[in-house]
Amino acid sequence: MRKVFAIVFLGLFLLAILYFFKTGSMGFTESLWLAKLGHPGAQFIVGVMYHEGKEVPQDYKEAMNWYRKSAQQGYSLSQRRIGVLYDKGLGVPRDSKEAFHWYLKSADQGDAVAQFNVGRMYYTGDGVSKGYQEALKWYLKSAEQGDTYAQKNLGYFHMLGNGTPKDFSRAYMWFSLAGSGRNEADKSAITEATRNATILARERSPGEIEEGRRLAREWLAAHPQK
Repeated sequence: MRKVFAIVFLGLFLLAILYFFKTGSMGFTESLWLAKLGHPGAQFIVGVMYHEGKEVPQDYKEAMNWYRKSAQQGYSLSQRRIGVLYDKGLGVPRDSKEAFHWYLKSADQGDAVAQFNVGRMYYTGDGVSKGYQEALKWYLKSAEQGDTYAQKNLGYFHMLGNGTPKDFSRAYMWFSLAGSGRNEADKSAITEATRNATILARERSPGEIEEGRRLAREWLAAHPQK
């Protein structure tokens, strides 16, 4: 019986995928259909639609409901979104400890945004004991995946000596990398990082800046853009 159900489920899932490629989108009805069958990705999509009010009235509690169903199956994007709801107090009372708990679950699976948020919470001491070295560790994990905000914050850590000795070459490297970001959503971080790189180039020695540029080139060579 389980085998028959699995075959039926797979068939329905493949039909939904074919619909997605044919139309270029998967609407609420199709996503809800798959979500009710237990597919974690579809449950996440339904959660996002309720979260953002796409095709349905915005409903944070329903978003949380579907995120939880997906997160219980280990879906990292849903785990992160639960963290966001607790972090911002959307549909639930704000609870920074719960937010940190869910961000960490997602971060442990490699989600770069969740890793940034874990780093941020360690830096501020919100929901977890404050710790610059832990913040540095998680910012680095996120920055290594190209997260612009994490790269910018690493620039500050090395410039100010938070959790690590001051290193103006590495500060310039991270500001430079963050400043080269292309995502429009990261515009404020890109602008800030570019400004800081310019200030360092003006105030620090040519040798330090050249070393920072060399480090940035090495990083880019080791992390080709997809």
